[in-house]
Amino acid sequence: MNRTVRSMQTGEISSKSLHFFEARFETVGFRVWDRKLILSLAEEVGEKLRGLEVRKGDQMRLRVCGCLPVQIHVTQAIPERGRITETTQIKLYPLLRSEKTANNEKDDAILNLTIAPNDQLKLLWQNLIGIDDVKRKLLEHLVLCLDRKRIFEWCERYHPNALSKMSLILTGFKGKILLVGPSGTGKTCFARGLADALARRIGRQVALVEVGLLRDKLVGETSKKVIRLFQKVRELTSDYVVLLFFDEFDAVATSRTIEQQHDEVRASVNLLLQEMERISPSDGILVIAATNLPELVDFAMDRRFDYIVEFNKPDFRKRIDLLRNLLAPFGRNFGTIIRLAKLTDGRSQADIVRFIREAVERAILSRRPLNDYYLFEALESTSPARDVRCNAQRGGKRDGR
Repeated sequence: MNRTVRSMQTGEISSKSLHFFEARFETVGFRVWDRKLILSLAEEVGEKLRGLEVRKGDQMRLRVCGCLPVQIHVTQAIPERGRITETTQIKLYPLLRSEKTANNEKDDAILNLTIAPNDQLKLLWQNLIGIDDVKRKLLEHLVLCLDRKRIFEWCERYHPNALSKMSLILTGFKGKILLVGPSGTGKTCFARGLADALARRIGRQVALVEVGLLRDKLVGETSKKVIRLFQKVRELTSDYVVLLFFDEFDAVATSRTIEQQHDEVRASVNLLLQEMERISPSDGILVIAATNLPELVDFAMDRRFDYIVEFNKPDFRKRIDLLRNLLAPFGRNFGTIIRLAKLTDGRSQADIVRFIREAVERAILSRRPLNDYYLFEALESTSPARDVRCNAQRGGKRDGR
């Protein structure tokens, strides 16, 4: 019997609340790849385990979605021992094993590999409303990072005396961007859509590499996974420009100043810092990272990025634009859109999409066209997602250039 179950039975539950709980999971006879389903599973797991004490190394078997058996392997808990509450942040990662890598797991650091141009990624890019300036600026920046010839030609034409300094200046064109902001504000969609926009702009295929779970409970394995990841990325550059995407970057580059941090994690963060320093656009490798919890990201990562961009919940004007775009096919008048924009103050883009999806579902089940009744009823009954940012103050001021 595992320690978690024994703790529940004896009633010896820690008085500490668990702030963070990271786990790998594997299902029996069923593979989970969809991100939305993984988030739904994390929420259900939290509800089922609420009140239990969890520590690193615990293993639990439970049923979710009514009958699906899931094996949970706890890989990190902050603090090291604590009780799961409704405010505990839970991150679940699928334990990936393909037929090719079932024995040696050489590619288990890569969660997903998508080749752009890709119509699905293009749709994500087009549906990002209200951030056209950010989209244009960051796309142009990455294109320029890949085109050093253009930079030197500009310098030779306008500032020939500065040619000797250009190599030093170009070290600032790292081709690395960090996106920070609350959940549901479009960071992941931005990174994925950017791969397609970049591929179409430069006329080359772009390999979007989404990084999976790097941490491992076995000593030394985490660092090996980091090494394998960058080896695989360098191999891909023979055929593609690579856009390396770290979602939930705080779980990969956790601050080394956290007291409960294990030496193994500190070593892996050191190695990640070194590897990120070595790669550059001249190698055909670009990096996008996203986090809801920038205060947990190691401070030394800041200087590895060209830009640290804040993604915020939409203001009134952006909510109007988003609602007009989403409701355009349904013939809703502008007065309805204005009322909905006022009532959705404080909600993220994902929250707004969620309540409209709920309204559409109700209309379908009622076999009626979508109207104002379904929209306002769905808005009233659909709660916004919780903001997973912790209340700790940031360790330093970040550049929102």
